Amino acid sequence: MVLAMPNNDNDGTTNIRIVDDYNLNSFVVHNNGKVTIGTENFDQTNYRLYVKGGIKTEKIKVEFANVNGWADYVFNKNYDLMSLNEVEKFINENRHLPEIPSAQEVVKNGVELKEMNVLLLKKVEELTLYVIELNKKLKSLEETVKQKNK
Repeated sequence: MVLAMPNNDNDGTTNIRIVDDYNLNSFVVHNNGKVTIGTENFDQTNYRLYVKGGIKTEKIKVEFANVNGWADYVFNKNYDLMSLNEVEKFINENRHLPEIPSAQEVVKNGVELKEMNVLLLKKVEELTLYVIELNKKLKSLEETVKQKNK
C-alpha cells in the first residue's frame, strides 16, 4: 500500500500528512526522506528530522565512529596546553573560551550537541591539567615555606 499526497506547490513531490482539525501540518513524511513535526520547514542539510517546539525524551545516545572523536588526546604528553596567561588574554579579547563558539555564533548557527559535548569535555580535561599543575606549584611553595621556617 502506498499513501501519497501531492504538495501545494504542484512540483511533483509527494508526502504523507497527519493533520489536526485546523488543517495544520503536525506530522509530514516527505518523499526526500525528511520528516517534519509541527512544521513543514526543512533545509538542504543531511538532517532527516525537523521538530518545532522541542523534543522531550529520557535518553539520547550519540555514537562515535572511532576514538579520535573523543577528547582524551588532551592527556597525551605532546598536547600543547595553552598557558593560563594565554587563556586569560584570549578571554579578555574575545569574551569566550578558545575553541568554544561565542554567543553570537550560537544564535546564528546553533550548536551540534555531539561536537559541543566533546569541546566541553576537552575544556574539563584542560582544567584538570591546570589544577594538577597548580597543585604541584602549591606543594613546592609549601615545601619552600616549611624549609624556611625551620
